[in-house]
Amino acid sequence: QFKPYTTSQRKQTTPKRDAPMSTATAKNIGHITQVIGSTFDAQFAQDQLPDIYNAIKIEASDNTSNGFSADSACSFSNCSAEANGGRGFGANIGCSFDHCAAKNNADTGFNTSVSCTLSHCSSYSNLGSGIYVSTGSTIEACSVRFNTLDGIACTSACTIRGNTLSSNGNTGDGAGIHATNNDNRIEGNTCTTADRGIDVDGTGNIILRNTCSGNTMNWDIVAGNAL
Repeated sequence: QFKPYTTSQRKQTTPKRDAPMSTATAKNIGHITQVIGSTFDAQFAQDQLPDIYNAIKIEASDNTSNGFSADSACSFSNCSAEANGGRGFGANIGCSFDHCAAKNNADTGFNTSVSCTLSHCSSYSNLGSGIYVSTGSTIEACSVRFNTLDGIACTSACTIRGNTLSSNGNTGDGAGIHATNNDNRIEGNTCTTADRGIDVDGTGNIILRNTCSGNTMNWDIVAGNAL
């Protein structure tokens, strides 16, 4: 069961769609000086200011606990969490993640509560599952590889669409996609080289247009689901 997090809330706003990205962004490295509610202050050297509309990429690494911990209704864009002692990202109700990455964390890469959305994210070589979401969440167009447990794990009424998953259950036991409860829609995913390609424990799930290949067991689906 999801437990609320107690560390500081972090939010990341997405830049204007038509804003050009500077090729010098990688050189403009600053530091967050304070976080107050949903806002933060970032400090840059005078000669390393990023363009005003550029996205600020936030990296969290080598923390003893989670890389990022957030309360409800937070948004993350272009953030990365690597080599943290807990989860890469931990988030409460109604959070969204876009183009974020979790790698080499000591627990789950992304762990969220209900009604969360992950899009175009990657989760690689974490010691728990790659992505775990709770009821009513959506995961789409994500790349999930080499995690110790499941690639994607979801509970109920979730949409898992268009993801690429490979080599999950690495040194552990896991499925590419593992639906532990009912009424999920699992569509158009590619699951390869895991212990199980798609593993469904509950009923009333819709599973269609997926590709499972090279897994120890490609399909492990109980009766009472629509294929």
